[in-house]
Amino acid sequence: MTMKNLFNKKVLTVITVASLLTAIGSVVYADSAIKKISAFQNGNIAIEVDGQKINLSSEDGMLYPIVYQGRSYVPAKYVAESLGARVDWDNKRQVITIASGTGDNSAALPLKDGNSSTTGSNQPSSNSNKNASSSSTTTSKPSTSTSASVNAKSFYPKNTTAQTMFNDNKAAAKALIGLYAKALKSKDLTEVNAWLKANIQKDRYDNDAYDHSSSSFKDSIDDYRKYYEDEYISFADNALAALAANNLSSKSKVNMDEERTKWFEYYVEVSDKYVSPVTIGVDFLYSINEDTNQYYFSQVIFH
Repeated sequence: MTMKNLFNKKVLTVITVASLLTAIGSVVYADSAIKKISAFQNGNIAIEVDGQKINLSSEDGMLYPIVYQGRSYVPAKYVAESLGARVDWDNKRQVITIASGTGDNSAALPLKDGNSSTTGSNQPSSNSNKNASSSSTTTSKPSTSTSASVNAKSFYPKNTTAQTMFNDNKAAAKALIGLYAKALKSKDLTEVNAWLKANIQKDRYDNDAYDHSSSSFKDSIDDYRKYYEDEYISFADNALAALAANNLSSKSKVNMDEERTKWFEYYVEVSDKYVSPVTIGVDFLYSINEDTNQYYFSQVIFH
């Protein structure tokens, strides 16, 4: 096996300002303000809390943890926001501020590291963005953290009821439908595909249904644009408005409750008074892994 298979290797220029690093298990200090280092970005490392993975996708691609001198560094923004904190970048003072317990972890995806969640003079320049993206928490083991409103729950014990699984994933489904609606307007498939890549789990034979889920997504986008050429923009806007009002359709339901498969449907109403009732939504499928005796998040179908 080649090193390429083990690591997605990148040479990173990292800003190691001591005040921007929080140590877990040990304290890290920088002996100078800026140091150039060589590190590995390890796409095999996941970040989880309570069995759920953080979605590490960003507008620049996946922000996997990096490994430097035997330690794993994870994006501070992702970890902090998943714990309910608010993260901002003060460009004037060159400081990342973290306010505990004040964050909104209902956003569909984290902002780009370094971007303030508020507007104003503290917005970083493009160069500051890159520097702030390198700020990390560090630990001798991969840290564990996530936002339940962003990600589907990865696994469930076999004795979990279908209704519990359905209710647990409402927030994740709303987040994904929001990305779906945005893609319907822009035809930019990047965010949804990144969500799918981050969430869909492998089966007992190390295969996954990412390609099928991504294909279902693309086909749905194409169909809406083809058959509702005059209305699909308003459909997308109506979907986003329904999500903002926290209004999942009453058609959302447990579709299948069998021993090997749990299947859940989530919808929002999108048609206006001039069009027959139309919904857009996603189906979440969980399948049993007989080796672990758990249900795993196996596929998404788009409607």
